[in-house]
Amino acid sequence: MSCLNDSVSLVSLISDDGKAMIETVDFRGNVLSNVVLFPDSDASMQKTFLSNRVLPDYSGTRAAVAMTFLPQLNIIDLISGKRQSVLYGNTDLGLLADRFKETGQYPDDTFASRLFTTDEFIYIVRTHYAETDDDSDYTELLIFDWSGSFKYRMKIENIFTGTALDAGNNILYGGEGMSTVHVYDFSSRL
Repeated sequence: MSCLNDSVSLVSLISDDGKAMIETVDFRGNVLSNVVLFPDSDASMQKTFLSNRVLPDYSGTRAAVAMTFLPQLNIIDLISGKRQSVLYGNTDLGLLADRFKETGQYPDDTFASRLFTTDEFIYIVRTHYAETDDDSDYTELLIFDWSGSFKYRMKIENIFTGTALDAGNNILYGGEGMSTVHVYDFSSRL
């Protein structure tokens, strides 16, 4: 659940008829609006669609939905209900769906660890775990505008237990445990 303002929240859920949805709900639990995320999806995949990070823009008229098991960003207009999807990786979606149906498990890679939004940009912090001993773990910062256009990718040779973003100053903070904080300034990239 994410807050739009003091009295309205965004909620990800599976509806009674089995559809993955985003609803805006007031503080009394009244549904103000709802958007079906993937209306044409196979019913067996619906529960996986709740594996996401959801945040509104500052105005509360749009929401970014970053999937944690797919390299996919969805941008939802909360007024009209329109959804735009942007793939930002080279994952074979058919193989991923087949693997989930066979094993009931997500891939080892985490596509969206953290999500941050402003009225101008959508920020995804992604942790990539090595698939082989020759590869190494790393973190990526991906930046998109609200039209879905890719703006910037920063590869960081560390993985973090926590991240924070200072969007006003274009600084990403990455923490390793309780003792180390890394600071990455990406202001010259935007």
